[in-house]
This record gives sequence, C-alpha cells and structure tokens, in this order.
Amino acid sequence: MILYLMQLVFIIHLSSYSPELVGIMHHGTIVFNNEFYQGADVVLSDATFCQHSGLPQTFPRIPGRQTVTAYSHPILLSCGGYDDIGIYDSYFKLDITAQQKSWVQAGTLPQLMTGFAMPTSNNDDIYLFGGSLFDSTTTSGVNEKIYKYNIEMGLWDELSVPQSTWVSRIAIGVLRDDNEIFLMGGHLSNVGDFTTIDVFDTETNTFIGQYNTHRCNVGVVKYFDLVIQDLATLPSSGMPGSPWGGTGFNSIMAFKNGRHFFTPGRVENFSALNFFAEYDPKTDTFTTSEDRLLRPTVR
Repeated sequence: MILYLMQLVFIIHLSSYSPELVGIMHHGTIVFNNEFYQGADVVLSDATFCQHSGLPQTFPRIPGRQTVTAYSHPILLSCGGYDDIGIYDSYFKLDITAQQKSWVQAGTLPQLMTGFAMPTSNNDDIYLFGGSLFDSTTTSGVNEKIYKYNIEMGLWDELSVPQSTWVSRIAIGVLRDDNEIFLMGGHLSNVGDFTTIDVFDTETNTFIGQYNTHRCNVGVVKYFDLVIQDLATLPSSGMPGSPWGGTGFNSIMAFKNGRHFFTPGRVENFSALNFFAEYDPKTDTFTTSEDRLLRPTVR
C-alpha cells in the first residue's frame, strides 16, 4: 500500500511531532506498523512500501486509483479501485498475524462502485457508506445502501436504516468515536460539496445527529490519546487510514480528547489548506494551529 505523489512519499513516525503538511489536494493516507504515509494514489504492491511496512509483495493486481483500505484486527481489507483498463469490484484480505503473509482474494463488493467510505466500528465490524455506482465503465448514480462486512463469513450484509437526514454521497471522510461513526463532507455531481458531519450509531444502526464542518472532501486517519500536534498511540483495531477514494480527496483528520479533530483539507472555494486545525463539535468551531512544525522526511 504505497502512497505516492509525483514519486514522493511522506513518512511520519508516530512517536514524533505531527508535521506541517504541504497544501495539496487529492492525496491519500494510510497508517501501518506505527508509521503514517501520505501521498496521492494508493497502490497495494509497491516494493518501497513493503520494505517499510513488512507487508508481502503478493498482491495479485494493482488497480492504482481509489482502492479503499480498512483494518479490523487482524485483517487488512483492500477493496475496489480502478485503472486505465476498468473498474474492479473484487476485494482482498491479509491476515497480519499469519506467519506466511499473503493477499488472498476474498470476494466481490455488493455493487460495482468507487469513492465509497469503509470505516471500522468499535467492535471491529467494517461498514460501507456512499460511493459512485457504475454500470461497466459508465457511472449510474450514487450508492444509497449501507453495508456491514462479516469478517468470519466474508459476506456483505445490507443494513435496514430508518429514514433520516442522511444523504448518501461520494468521497466521504470517516472517523470512529466509540459506538459512533462520523461521516464528513463528500460531494454529489448534481448538488455540489457537502460540509456536514453526519453521526451514525453502530449499536442502533441509525443516524443520530449532524454537525457543520465548513469543509468538504476530507480524508481521515484515527489515533488514540492525541496531545495537541503530537501523534501518540496507534490503536490495535479500527480504521488506520484509507486511500483518497474512501476518505475523500485530501488530508487527515485525527481523533483527540473525545471528539476533536485536526484537519488540513480543502474548503468550499477549492483552495488547499496546509495547516492543522482543531474542531470542537460542542461549539461547532475550528481553531487554526498556531505552531507550524517541520515537514516529514521525504523518502
């Protein structure tokens, strides 16, 4: 799962301070083996990433764009993606605890789609929200169904979710906090960009609230116990990060002190941000970081 941007990959050790990110759009994030990777598209069989992460180079194909990755201990799941040939609905899994690690094709997505979000719940269930549906290589609308992946059975179950204010969309940022999943931003071609945060309760399978972010198309990486601008402990389960197709078009959002987030990203006028901001849902406000720290090492 190498993340690349014009052949450059930013690697941040989680024990160090978080960096000032370059003000770019359309990049992806992934966390694995206590390192955070930031780049553009995500590829699942690159030698450079394998060298740093310890993952095997056995991935059977490289879709190259909008591959969505989720982690439910001990399974790393890679779904979908597209390339110059077409769109893929297959997904692959890797048991990171296995002595002989290899990617294994595990099945197909419930529908042919790209740009969906795949957060992991508090009990390690993997959910699928949103995405752009395709009929062969032609877009055919937006996925309005919500699915939950059964790790043991290897099956996608469609959830029955009551009518709500939730509007399914493409390129959603996702973040988990206990039993709640925060679905942030996204866009629809006929509506435009969304700047809301919808809250989904995984215990009741219902949407229970909504906030306003004033940002759209955001990406997400989740951590525990974050001190301001200091990346700390990597969680043993949950969603460590996703390519830009699954988490929006850019950047990171990080979990801190209940429900606060740090986020460089893209605002509604399509400008790219290169600073960290803290979001407080209690007051629905963003506070820009005062410290502008060193950028990560480029490898």
